[in-house]
Amino acid sequence: EQIEASFHQVDAMLESELRAPVDSVLVHPPFGQKPPEFNLPPDLEAYGISPKSRADLLWIQLALSMLKAGGRAAVLLPAGALFRSGAEASIRRFLVDAGAIEAIISLPGGALPDVAMKSAVWILRSPLQSDVNAPILFLNGDRVMDTTGKRPVLKTQGINRLVDLINKWRNNHTISEGPTPLSASVELRDLGPETILSPERYLVYKEDELPERPQPPGHLISSIKIGNVKSFGEKHDVELAPITLLYGPNSSGKSSLLQSLLLMKQS
Repeated sequence: EQIEASFHQVDAMLESELRAPVDSVLVHPPFGQKPPEFNLPPDLEAYGISPKSRADLLWIQLALSMLKAGGRAAVLLPAGALFRSGAEASIRRFLVDAGAIEAIISLPGGALPDVAMKSAVWILRSPLQSDVNAPILFLNGDRVMDTTGKRPVLKTQGINRLVDLINKWRNNHTISEGPTPLSASVELRDLGPETILSPERYLVYKEDELPERPQPPGHLISSIKIGNVKSFGEKHDVELAPITLLYGPNSSGKSSLLQSLLLMKQS
C-alpha cells in the first residue's frame, strides 16, 4: 500500500500551528535534554510543568497535543521518567487520571545502540476519547529480547509477541493468566501516591526465577578497630554491615573511616 507523506523540519514545540491533529505519533527524543528556554504553548504544560533539568515528560505532552480523538502515540524515554519524584511524579499522576497512558514497555540497558541505560516505551492514547478508569498494561521487554549477541536486540519475533499481548489486552483490559514475569494489568488505584510506572514493580516472578543473592568471593569484614587516625584518637570499634550508611556533622570522622579502609586495602 502506497502512503503519501510530507516532511517538515521544524521545532515542534514552538511551531504549534504545524501540530495539526493526527492519528499516530512516534517520538524518539534525545535523552537528557533540558526544556527549551522560550515560553511553551499552554497545551505542552496541560499536565504540569516539567522540571528545568529534564524535558522527558514534556515529550509525552507534545505527543498527546498532536493526537486526534482516538489517536495513539509511542514515546521512547529513559527509564528514570517512570519513577522520579517531584514535578515528574505530579505529571505522571495527571496523565494517569486523564486516561492518557495505555501501556508501558520496559527495555533493558544496551537495547538501544550506544545507550547503556534502561529505557521504556510509553504507549499513549488521546484523552479526548479515553476510559479514564481503564487499567494500565505493563510489559517486560527483557523477556522477549534476543540475548545471543553482545547486546540485547528486540527482533521481529519479540515485537510480534508484545504487539499480540497489547491487542489481546485491548479487548477487555485483563490478562487471563494474571500477572506474570512478562505482563501485568494494574488498576489505577494500585499505582500509589508517587504513580511509579516501572513494570518491574508490578510483575510477578516464580520463586525459582527470583535473582539469587550472590555469594561474596571471601569473608566480609564485619567490624574494624580504628585509632590514631585523623579525628580518631582512642581506639574505637566500628561495626560494618553489607550496606553501611555513614552520616553526621562535618569533622565527625566519616572520611577518616573511609580512608582507613583504603589504607588497610593497600597494606
